[in-house]
Amino acid sequence: MKPEIVLVRLKGYKDLKETADHLSEPLGLQYLASYLRENGHSVSIIDGLTSWRTSEEVVGEILKANPKIVGFTITFQEYIQENLRVASILVKSGLNAHITMGGHFPSACHEMLLKNFSQIDSIIRHEGEVTLLELLQELEHPNRWTKISGLTYRYKDKIHVNPPRDLISNLDNLPFPSRDFLPGLVSKGFRKAAILASRGCYGQCRFCSVCAFYRSAGGAVWRGRSPKNVVEEMMDLVEAYGINYFQFLDDNFFGPGRDGVLRAEEFADEILNKGLKVKYCFACRSDNVDERLFRRLKKVGLDRVFLGVESASQRFLDQYGKGISIETNRKAVQTLKKLGLDTSVGFIMVDPFATCDDIRQNISFLKGFDKQYIEVEPLWGSLMVYAGTAIDVKLQQEDLLHDNYLDLTRTYEFCDPKVALIDRIVRSTLTKWINLALYEKYVRATWSGDGSVNAKERATLLEMAELQLQDLFLEAILMVVDRVEEMDSIEEAQKVMETLSTEIEEKMKKNSSSLIQLLQVLRLSKIM
Repeated sequence: MKPEIVLVRLKGYKDLKETADHLSEPLGLQYLASYLRENGHSVSIIDGLTSWRTSEEVVGEILKANPKIVGFTITFQEYIQENLRVASILVKSGLNAHITMGGHFPSACHEMLLKNFSQIDSIIRHEGEVTLLELLQELEHPNRWTKISGLTYRYKDKIHVNPPRDLISNLDNLPFPSRDFLPGLVSKGFRKAAILASRGCYGQCRFCSVCAFYRSAGGAVWRGRSPKNVVEEMMDLVEAYGINYFQFLDDNFFGPGRDGVLRAEEFADEILNKGLKVKYCFACRSDNVDERLFRRLKKVGLDRVFLGVESASQRFLDQYGKGISIETNRKAVQTLKKLGLDTSVGFIMVDPFATCDDIRQNISFLKGFDKQYIEVEPLWGSLMVYAGTAIDVKLQQEDLLHDNYLDLTRTYEFCDPKVALIDRIVRSTLTKWINLALYEKYVRATWSGDGSVNAKERATLLEMAELQLQDLFLEAILMVVDRVEEMDSIEEAQKVMETLSTEIEEKMKKNSSSLIQLLQVLRLSKIM
């Protein structure tokens, strides 16, 4: 049957490996498809990532389907250019369909996108289930589109911005997302499923597109499904597909205050009472971490946590609007280590206002981590400026942004020229060492060995190499900071940049030669 609507997620990165870590279902599109199907409409989803299709192949499938509506999902601005290119090809190929876009970035820049790109007919802002359904129902009657809340659209060469739609208050009322791609992933040996237990985040981080996305709509910014509803979906997936691992994609697994704690406890009780034997991971804030509660969650399968620590500078934490202290971050990491829970830490090493002392403070904080349990993502992370965020507005007001809202990675001016030089040196000289330090992560993700002792030994050696390279990398950054800061002027520092880069290169080669040899040997092993 010909679909009325085709929903599209394009492949984000050309060289992304096909690994269990990266092949996550397009859960947002699957929620949309399930809601539309429940209301009697035919929907097709084309996912360039899980199906490993090129943009050209996606275009061919859309033209063949010839739907009434094509909907693109776009989270961040680094994806927008390719989506615009594909939309333009569709129009030039004669497709007579309404092209709409949704997600964080289009919601933030809805008027600018429609003004500058004629291949787009509308933008669905914020949560899309009800808005997309109403657009589909009224597609042949554009004079009625004014009544569709949450829609920005072009009609008779004018841009119309309708009032925002309130966020969905009761998520239990939504049907479970369709699982169009899970059978294919399971057939490849993957037993992991993406799942959402909540939507939104009650935090007020000024750099976060999630915060901007939900706070610009009406209604509660964080809403949780009932634990009973969540566990019911988990059980369905275990029974239907043999899923043994759940990746919660919640922006924050926990709700605010005491109610958030009680809900997490109820979730643990529900898993225990149902006898569900699975593992799972989620993201949360550092002030959500409580030893008693997390011990209880670990008992029912929790094995990994992502924390947005961001900085070891209280000045920066306050500037980012985190509402968290350095000590709270430190205590959270220590508690997770004590419980033996693997932890990924989001960290921003530099931003436009960073100083050399800030970098030293951050490195000192990171070196205190037990890297056997704590993974820092990334090791050298600069602030990402997402459209529509409070930090985006601030940098524009202070004339520090170099690029426009469509650029893949928006660059900015550093207030301290020495920090700017340090950033250049680290990125130009140490990038290869960053990649080597992360190499083991991708080896483990692609490993489909037979579980033999030799294979496990190789994985252990790789982990040791990774940890040592991370330490060398942090020491090299400190070396760069010390050398640049001791210069009398930025001009003097720039003159010795090439010499300094060579010196760092030689030091890293000398200190890591045995590790490099180990990695080269392991690259040739059957583990790949």
